[in-house]
Amino acid sequence: MYQSKSFYCPFCHAGPFPKRFALASHVSQCAQCSTAALAQARKHINPPVDDRPSIVAPQSPPALVFDNPSEPPELELDRSASPDSETRPTKRPRNDDPPSSYFNTFSLLFPKEKSAGQAHNYHGTPFETQFQSQTQLGKEPWDPFADEDEWELADWFMTAEVSQEDINKYLKLKITRQRTHVSFKDKQQFFKKVDALPCGPKWERIIMTVKGDQLGPDGRVLTESLEIWARDPVECVKEILGNPSFKDEVSYSPRKEYLDPEMRQRVYTEMATADWWWKVQERLPKGATIASVIIASDKTQLSRMGGDKSAWPVYITIGNIGKATRRKPSQHATILLGYLPVTKLEIFSHTATRQLMGQDLFHRSMKLLLEPLERAGRAGVQMVCPDGYARKVYPILAAYIADHPEQCLVTCTKENRCPQCKYPGRNQTDTLTILKCRASGDPQAEEEAREEGLRATYPPFWANLPHTDIFSCITPDILHQIHKGMFKSHLFEWCQAILGTAEMDQRFSAMPSHPSLRHFHRGVSHLTQWTGKEAKQLERVFVGTMVGAVDNRTLTAIRALLDFFVLAQYDTHTDESLELMEESLSAFHKNKHYAFGNQRDQFNFPKLHSLVHYTSAIRSLGTLDGYNTELPEQLHIDFAKKAYSASNKRDYIVQMTVWLRRQEAIHRLRSYIAWVRPLIETPRNPDGDSDGEASDK
Repeated sequence: MYQSKSFYCPFCHAGPFPKRFALASHVSQCAQCSTAALAQARKHINPPVDDRPSIVAPQSPPALVFDNPSEPPELELDRSASPDSETRPTKRPRNDDPPSSYFNTFSLLFPKEKSAGQAHNYHGTPFETQFQSQTQLGKEPWDPFADEDEWELADWFMTAEVSQEDINKYLKLKITRQRTHVSFKDKQQFFKKVDALPCGPKWERIIMTVKGDQLGPDGRVLTESLEIWARDPVECVKEILGNPSFKDEVSYSPRKEYLDPEMRQRVYTEMATADWWWKVQERLPKGATIASVIIASDKTQLSRMGGDKSAWPVYITIGNIGKATRRKPSQHATILLGYLPVTKLEIFSHTATRQLMGQDLFHRSMKLLLEPLERAGRAGVQMVCPDGYARKVYPILAAYIADHPEQCLVTCTKENRCPQCKYPGRNQTDTLTILKCRASGDPQAEEEAREEGLRATYPPFWANLPHTDIFSCITPDILHQIHKGMFKSHLFEWCQAILGTAEMDQRFSAMPSHPSLRHFHRGVSHLTQWTGKEAKQLERVFVGTMVGAVDNRTLTAIRALLDFFVLAQYDTHTDESLELMEESLSAFHKNKHYAFGNQRDQFNFPKLHSLVHYTSAIRSLGTLDGYNTELPEQLHIDFAKKAYSASNKRDYIVQMTVWLRRQEAIHRLRSYIAWVRPLIETPRNPDGDSDGEASDK
């Protein structure tokens, strides 16, 4: 069946346009897009030449050339580009956006004498090793299942989330026993085959005992035993880095990208193009390969209609893999590292003591989880990469994704302070010194900790992690700081207080409809539960609703802040776009007291203050679409909520780990079969004969 195409403007990302002529008409009529297209055409006529060997120049001409400006050409965008080519700024990141491949960049590679990402002997990927072993033993790729049909049934059992009871019922049906003839007769035999499949890193249960300050009925001090379910983070990095599916997605060394051969206009996209990787690579020995570890954690509710069952998953991925791949849960580029204990610590009598011990419990648990990274980050570990070559990999914590309360918990900072700000003389070493002296009872350290807003937690889990500055690891949180924070909880409420609820609803309902925009025909006051989706939809039309309702200076403040929101979501940044971000934020600060002084006495609160760190975070770690907390929220569905639903709700964490291990094993076998299928299928000629047979037969 014919499927119609949609077209997007490569300059302002407007669209979709139903026809190529409509896109060409838009480019010719929009002054900004027309100017950009003409500039790109001139660059094609006189392409820049760079003879310096350290600069890798683009190999292809610009995509758009205007031979006759009076006749707009038909433009068609290439949707087949790989995720690595995502280098065009987008104003509204969406899942259906075309890949951004409209910048011709010049790459400055890391010095060759340092041999960053050096490959050693060829070991073969895990899939190649498995295929050779099965070939020698005469086994089929879907082993231990009898044939491919049986494997497809097993795959359906697991992916369709069929309950164990229903699996048993199906296998005991008369038609199943007499016609299907599967090799497993009940759920026990079925899961025995699933458990025999190769899977990811092993799970380990760690028991931690906490001693309270209250006495029990027998006169003894109350204690509580807590469970930490953990996997080795080094083995998790090996699992991710060794996946052959990521062969074309992995970066092994840092680079700097520029728009011009004179290296004046820097481009920031993936983590490998930012500053952190380059700086850390300079401190490592020759031939080292950095695995830039990204940790994300977020407590989530498991029980739905009632109950207090919760889980605290911790996820791990690496910045070597393209952010477009990391953002897709189906790609399994982010895996579960462990579950932290969730407890109310009722064995302590006072709330303040419970809070203090809860902070200490978090850091002790994270210390147990991440301890293997300490030695691996200093000495390096031999790992097989997706291309089959072995490299000496140094897994180093580069980024930590969390919301504001958890950011403060990670950095040992009070929640009314900034977890990223570095006060004069404050760095990880100085902070550790203050925390250590405070723990030993030093009154001067107590005063310094109070001035800097530090919590009384020592030692933090990051104390011995090599090449790590925890304050620089904290990434901006677009979901909670912008969409559900500055926009929903502040800007929207300030404007609603100025206009009134009825006027705000009337303006939203009067907005003309458009296919790419949501029309709030009933207004917005009926929205009782906001998500990031509703906030994004409102942001797109918010300036239009305010026009004519407020004076120009107030409108300038509103537009400046929304401009910052849009720029913060670009999947590619340049030095120029980062300057625009800073100018937009500065324009808001210049007008905020005039515009919203009646709604708020002071503007020194965490969510607004956090915006000053966005540009520095982009320069250090790459664009922020790779660190959004929306990813952990999505991962909760597979790694927490579905796993909990598959349990019997008693001792559920251990059942969740078993369910997840089986899901990973099925996914791994599915990926392996897809990889090996071209090797085992016999190619046939157009007449239907195998290649080895004579055509006249």
